[in-house]
Amino acid sequence: MLLCIYYTKKIQASQDFCYHLVFFVARLFYFDFQQFWQNKYNRMIYQLNLPRPSDALINAVLKAAAGRPPNWESKASHERVQGPGINCAAGDFFLDEQVTDLGRRQFQQYFPYKLFPGIGLIKNTSPDTLASYCPHTDKVRTVCINYYIEAGGQNVTTVFYDKEDLIDDLVGSHMAAYKDLNKIKEQYFNENIWYMFGTRRFHSVENIEGVRIILTLSLTNCSTEDLGKLIENYGTTLTAN
Repeated sequence: MLLCIYYTKKIQASQDFCYHLVFFVARLFYFDFQQFWQNKYNRMIYQLNLPRPSDALINAVLKAAAGRPPNWESKASHERVQGPGINCAAGDFFLDEQVTDLGRRQFQQYFPYKLFPGIGLIKNTSPDTLASYCPHTDKVRTVCINYYIEAGGQNVTTVFYDKEDLIDDLVGSHMAAYKDLNKIKEQYFNENIWYMFGTRRFHSVENIEGVRIILTLSLTNCSTEDLGKLIENYGTTLTAN
């Protein structure tokens, strides 16, 4: 009888040890797995050491932005996706002949693919409340290189989420509700600095007070190899906040 009790307790102790060992390994793997994916997401965003845009180019962007009315269609589309309770900003990304010409003359030399320099204009149309340019992807391009001329507020951030679009076309964009996404990173982009990130991942712009004005260089069809060379020559990986 005593022998049976002894072996029963020994088996139980062995089972407890195995349980704790499995739990420890699982926790360790989970931490490493999470850290691995966090590092992957960090590498999505780069600061590029490109020259400052010329005064003529910046002035052309500001002139085109000043004469552009709010994109009410964009605002309404986001409101339909998000529902009530969110002040959706009016986002507009467009080409201007002078900006495209000046942008290519200054920056095409740094890129292996044809550049499409344009303007990003995001307006808070109800400035008594902070606005959000809600989650979306830019399917008309695969990569953007942005120079933020006016941030649009003191604490405007870009938030990246855990879902992305398939690279299946270069038409339009997709929107998503906040409730269907999980935030993985939030980044503050300083004015007068170049940044690059992939536009297939859902992202949003938060805490917009006024007007956000961007000189944006679009690449529509670039290989991973060429992007790697670009980052190697001009890029610095940004770490998580």
